[in-house]
Amino acid sequence: MAKCFGGVLDGLLALGGQIYFTPSLDKLLPTIGEVKPHLIPCVPRLYEMIRLRILTGLKDASPLKQKMMHRTIEL
Repeated sequence: MAKCFGGVLDGLLALGGQIYFTPSLDKLLPTIGEVKPHLIPCVPRLYEMIRLRILTGLKDASPLKQKMMHRTIEL
């Protein structure tokens, strides 16, 4: 699996992609906001952390925003 993942990254770099690193997991979302990536190849656990953080922040949102987000996730 790691070799396949490395191959994907090599292909992206060959097509002009760039790699960014975050200083720590706590700063991941601010870093993503700053870099504004089009693609984030990473391990599934990282996607789950991002998802949970979004859903946690959604608890304070209006019912309309909550419904829109849940509908988006379903798609």
